[in-house]
Amino acid sequence: NSSLSSTVNLEEVFNQWDFTCAHRSLPFGTYVAIEYRGRRIVAKVTDRGPFIAGREFDLSRGCAEALGYSGVARITVEIVRPVR
Repeated sequence: NSSLSSTVNLEEVFNQWDFTCAHRSLPFGTYVAIEYRGRRIVAKVTDRGPFIAGREFDLSRGCAEALGYSGVARITVEIVRPVR
């Protein structure tokens, strides 16, 4: 279904249910631990963005649902495995 996928990072196909995120400067392939209200997941940086002032990460729908929120939220992020 083309409405659920688009090309990201020229090597990966975006799937809204994968644990992926966008960041403006972290290298593609970097893994980050994301925490929200006691829930914690690990996501992979696969895209650039968000391009809205005041926002640092854009999470996939899978990440947001696993963390228990939709829309915009304050999260805690830690790099767990940087790309070398």
